Amino acid sequence: MAKTGFWLRGAKGKLAGAALQKGANGETIIREVVTPNNPQTVAQMIQRTLMSTVGRAYSAMKEITDHSYEGYKKGQATMAAFQQYNLRLLRDKVEKAIADGTDLYELYAFNPIGSNLFVVNEYQIAHGSLPVVTLTATDEDDALPGALMALTENTYQSVIDTYGLQRGDQLTFVFINANQADRGHTFHFARVILDPMNADGSQAALSSAFVQNGAINLPSVRNEGQFNTLVYSDGQLKMNMGRNIAAAGCIVSRQNSDSSWRRSDSRLVVMNAENGYPLQEALDNGGGSAGFETGN
Repeated sequence: MAKTGFWLRGAKGKLAGAALQKGANGETIIREVVTPNNPQTVAQMIQRTLMSTVGRAYSAMKEITDHSYEGYKKGQATMAAFQQYNLRLLRDKVEKAIADGTDLYELYAFNPIGSNLFVVNEYQIAHGSLPVVTLTATDEDDALPGALMALTENTYQSVIDTYGLQRGDQLTFVFINANQADRGHTFHFARVILDPMNADGSQAALSSAFVQNGAINLPSVRNEGQFNTLVYSDGQLKMNMGRNIAAAGCIVSRQNSDSSWRRSDSRLVVMNAENGYPLQEALDNGGGSAGFETGN
């Protein structure tokens, strides 16, 4: 920064690589505008890495994240909301890791620049005012790992009563699978409408079984996606969408009378060595890099 009282006195604006401002005594203050091409500090490096990580995660899950933030329109607004919540989440983890002396590469498995692969993490994939449906991971020793949802009994009414929902609410189950290829993980989802329908198109009773023969019983015609396995046992609904489940989550959606939508908060549960399926083991067995991309 420099000052001048000569020919630039009183000048304001920009000149070449400098910004000109008027000082308190009428002098012109010249501030050099510097835009570094490369990170100049560790903080800058971490911020850029986190921005890239969050941006790629949003893009990979855009089919869901583009409309899962209550009160935000699709596009730039929802992307900004996703960044806001998840940059804060990841930054808190980084600060804790630095304080604990944890290697950041091991914590995040950051990918090479330009790799187009995405880091699996506990992303907040939805935000809103509806009740939250929390999923948990199956036990690490489970022969067929997946996500668990608590239910007192196997009925539509139990789903509604357990989580404070209502008939017609939509549950979107999100799964990320550690892929058996170098292209990274794949992203899948399945929607279930809490509105059981008889074969003739009439509404079925909410006391109807929710799961029957490994599938959603009396599904609404609006249901999308298929579970590989879906089993109710001992107060838990176990669900799986493919091999090597890396993360899972559930979003509640409800359409208002004016056709707008409300959402619930939802964060992914990561299946790692301490919480369900050991993700690193899946990668070591041919799962590719620690990232995911949109799958069909």
